Amino acid sequence: MRPQIVVVIAAALFIFTALAAPRVSSACTCPPPSSLAQTVAAADAVFMGKVISFELVPAQPERVARFEVMKVWKGRPLEVAEIFTAENEAACGYGFRVGETYLVYAYKDDSGKLHTHVCTRTWPASGAQADLKYLESFAAFPLNLGNTWEYASSFGSKLTETIRDSVRVDGKLYYRFDQFREFENALLRLSDDGKLFLLSDQPEQMWVDFNAAGKESWHVVGPFRLAEWDVQLVSRADTVVTAAGTFYPCLRFHFSFNGADNDWEEWYYPNVGVVRRDLHGIALFQYPLASVIINPPTSIEDHPTESAPRGFTLAQNYPNPLVARASTQSTMIRYQLPAPAEVSLTIFDALGREVRALAGGRKAAGEYRVLWNGKDEAGRQVPSGIYFYRLQVGRFAELKKMVVLQ
Repeated sequence: MRPQIVVVIAAALFIFTALAAPRVSSACTCPPPSSLAQTVAAADAVFMGKVISFELVPAQPERVARFEVMKVWKGRPLEVAEIFTAENEAACGYGFRVGETYLVYAYKDDSGKLHTHVCTRTWPASGAQADLKYLESFAAFPLNLGNTWEYASSFGSKLTETIRDSVRVDGKLYYRFDQFREFENALLRLSDDGKLFLLSDQPEQMWVDFNAAGKESWHVVGPFRLAEWDVQLVSRADTVVTAAGTFYPCLRFHFSFNGADNDWEEWYYPNVGVVRRDLHGIALFQYPLASVIINPPTSIEDHPTESAPRGFTLAQNYPNPLVARASTQSTMIRYQLPAPAEVSLTIFDALGREVRALAGGRKAAGEYRVLWNGKDEAGRQVPSGIYFYRLQVGRFAELKKMVVLQ
C-alpha cells in the first residue's frame, strides 16, 4: 500500500474516532473560596430543600435537581425548586442524592436558569451548621433595635435614620424609624418572601421587593400623597463605593416619579441596608452611606425582665368602629400583664401624632380595661378616620388599629 494512502486512511480514522467518541469534560478546578458573607451576597439564590428527583436533561450536557423547598433566603420559592448542574463531577457538576436535604447556593446563567456546582458552598444541610447559623441572622434589609444609618449629602450635611422601637400592628411585627426617607415615625417590616413593607400615613404598602423579577414594577405613595412612584429592580450586580466601604453586588431600585423629573435610585447591600441614594431632579443629589451601626437580632421576649414581662396581651377594642355621635358612646380597650410593669397606653392618629394618653405608670399583674370616648386631651371630639392605640411595656410595644365614625 502506498504511504500516501496509509496517511489518508489514518487521518480519516482519527477524525471518525474523534467525532464518534463520547465527549470528555475538562478537569474541574475551583478558585479560592470567598468568605461566607461574600458568597451569600453574590448568590442569586440561597435556600434549603429536599431533593425529590435528579435526572439528566435530554440533549443537554447537564442534570436537573427538583426540590421540595423548605426555606428561602434569596430567590423566589418557585424559581429555586429547579436547579441545574453539569452532567458529571469532572465538569464540576454537583451530585445530589434523592431524599437528602441540602443548603443550596445557586447562580443564574445567561438564559436565567439557576445553576450550582461543586465549587459553591452547596452542601448537605446536616454539615452546613456554620452557614445556617449565619443565615438565621441574614436579611436583605436588617431590622433590629438601634440600627443607625448615617448618609452624607451633596450639600455637606448628613442625614440619619435610626430604628427606635418595635411594635405589633394587627399581629405583624414592625420596626419604627425616627425618619425613613420623607416619612416620620415610619413602621417597616420584612416579610419571609423578601418584601420590605412600609406603614405610615398610608395603609401598608410594599416599598421594595428584593426577589423581584427585572420587568415587574409596583406603585409607592409618598407622605400625604404629595408624590407617587413606580418602582422597579433594575440591577443585582452594581458596585457602590462610599466612605463606609465598597459594596458589591448591590441591588439597585429605580423610583420613577409620575409627573416630573424627580426620580430616585436606591442601592441595597445584604445585612447592611441602603448604601446609597440618588435624587435626579434639577441636579443630581447623592446620599452615600457615611457610617452604619447594625446590631445583632434581639428579642425582648427571649429575655423577660420586670419591665418587659413575657406574654402581655393587648386585645382589639370593642366596639370597633367607635361611633362617636352619641355623647355616651365609647370603646373598651383591654390589656393583660402577667407581672408588674411600667406601662403606657396611648392613642395616635394616622399621622403618628399623639391624641390622648389613656393609662400610664406602674401596674400590678392582672387584666385592665380602659374606656375611650373618642376625645383628645383637650376634650374635643376627634374627626372620623383611622386611629392607633399602643401599649408600651418597657422597650416592647404592641399597636392595634381602630376606626372612629362621626
